[in-house]
Amino acid sequence: MKTTGNLGLKKPDGTDIVDITDLNGNMDILDTAVKAVQDHTADTVKHITATERTAWNAKASTSVATTTAAGLMAGADKSKLDSVAQGANNYVHPSTHSPSVIVQDSSNRFVTDAEKTAWNGKANLVTTPQQTTADITYYVRTDGNDGNTGLGNTAGGAFRTIGRAVKAIPKMANNTININVAAGTYAEAVIITGFVTSDLFALTASGNVSVTSIEVNNSHGVFVIKGFTATSTTAVGAFKVSASRRVVFESCVVTTQSAQAGVYVSASDVFVDRCNVSNRGNAVVILAECVAYASNNTGVNNGAAYLSGFASYFGYSGTVPAGNMVAQDGGMLVPGMGVLNPWGDNNTQSRTGAAGGSTAAQNMVSNTMTKLVYNGKYFDYLNEWNPATGTFTPSRTGMYSFDILCSLQGVPDGVVISLHMFKNGTEDQCIGRNTNSGSSVSVTSGHVTTDLTAGQPVSIYLHQSHSSGLSTTGSNLYNWFRVTRVS
Repeated sequence: MKTTGNLGLKKPDGTDIVDITDLNGNMDILDTAVKAVQDHTADTVKHITATERTAWNAKASTSVATTTAAGLMAGADKSKLDSVAQGANNYVHPSTHSPSVIVQDSSNRFVTDAEKTAWNGKANLVTTPQQTTADITYYVRTDGNDGNTGLGNTAGGAFRTIGRAVKAIPKMANNTININVAAGTYAEAVIITGFVTSDLFALTASGNVSVTSIEVNNSHGVFVIKGFTATSTTAVGAFKVSASRRVVFESCVVTTQSAQAGVYVSASDVFVDRCNVSNRGNAVVILAECVAYASNNTGVNNGAAYLSGFASYFGYSGTVPAGNMVAQDGGMLVPGMGVLNPWGDNNTQSRTGAAGGSTAAQNMVSNTMTKLVYNGKYFDYLNEWNPATGTFTPSRTGMYSFDILCSLQGVPDGVVISLHMFKNGTEDQCIGRNTNSGSSVSVTSGHVTTDLTAGQPVSIYLHQSHSSGLSTTGSNLYNWFRVTRVS
């Protein structure tokens, strides 16, 4: 007997005997199956297909999305997305920004390279005292470095520039300050300004040291500038002082040609000692209520040696540079002994005074100008007479008085003897003439007052008409000269 493929129900063929039991069995099977279907339909658990499972697993959660979990999108989020421009995700952030995009405020500012350079050039607080507690010595050398401490006299310790050493010094100093500068050329305009010291501030050249100029401004204390050569031709003074007290220039030199002053001082008190100032419009100038003193200075070819003006007091002694003595606009020039006159030098030691005589006979060539050489110097206050060459060179411009006496021995009658003054190697004038008569010794004298400029060499020549040579007597009683400046 056949059965169904699913429930196994019996299917009698036409030749099979139908058994009621089989029919009842089929009914029971169907009853159970149908009942199961009915029960399953009412059950909450449903059967799904694999396709349905896959599709449903791929669906999003119904919860709202978070920053860490996927989910449904809120309306506000959808609105934000809709406002994003097309292609907004293609933005590339630039690697640089213009300074203009940065907002500056009192706590955040840009600085320039120039500002950084200036700040880097300032003194290091580690090596620069804010208040002196002991004497300080800084060293400057041409092989030094401004990045050094300046405290050692070596290439690795010294500064390279004088200006750097000056910057390292606090404006208020309670102790001695020394800046030692080694030999060499320093192309600097050195400026010392705004210092107040209760002790010595010394800037000293150790050897031949050349600078452009040195200036002391608005400073008070004792400042000694020693041994420097200044070369500036444009500064109002190669060495300059203004509004300062107690500044000393010692053994300093200015020789470059310029119409400007060698030392220029205004509203200050200074001492210029043993300095050499030459080739300047004025050697030392003080103006505007200065007090100055100068001692044993030298120099040639200056317009004025010392100039005092605008209620300034200028005292001096010893040697003086070549040039006029000028007091103007209420200024005073006072020589070392304190005797005043219109040109301030009428004491013995500070005005030209020279005298000498012959200590040996001198041959005079016939009919030829022969220079008289008075080889014995009696005195020479300003060192203007050279007995070896018979030349007088005035240190100042002015009027000079000369007295000359010369005697020749063995002079025949009728011989004409004359004395002549030469300036700058050229005959200027005859100052005495004599024709011998009845004496074997002829004495000729001359006197002249003449104008001379500073540095103009003067010599006295003798001319004699005898056919053969004659000679002086060699006696200083009858062969001598005197010269003095009279105005």
